[in-house]
Amino acid sequence: MKILILGGFLGSGKTSILMQLAKYIVGDDLHHLSKVVIVENEIGEISVDDKMISSGGYEVANIFSGCVCCTMSGELILGLHKIINDLDPEIIIMEATGVAYPHNIRETIENSMNDMECTVTCVTDAKRWLRLLRAYSHRIEHPFS
Repeated sequence: MKILILGGFLGSGKTSILMQLAKYIVGDDLHHLSKVVIVENEIGEISVDDKMISSGGYEVANIFSGCVCCTMSGELILGLHKIINDLDPEIIIMEATGVAYPHNIRETIENSMNDMECTVTCVTDAKRWLRLLRAYSHRIEHPFS
């Protein structure tokens, strides 16, 4: 089982990339939509993206009202076990909130679910990258130049 965590700031294009990636994985065989499950993590009480994603035929699981990288990590692990037991996907694509620390999510998964292959990919808006990098440079150990 593989888990791909998509991180990135709000408006960076995570959902757009997620949709293209899911279509690529499934290919032309619409009977295999079930091999991809998408987990949406939202800080608020409602998700805008899940309606668009589920309209494409994909299974969507939502985790609301907090970030799975910190306050909701226990709910994340319970949710992942349920997805694996109920749906048995080949891959889970998780779209983290725009304020999440994706490496914390990966660490939580790896510490709780030893048999998971967990990868983090971060998306950034190239037009805003240098401005965002300057704003967060105090948090980055080795800033890019």
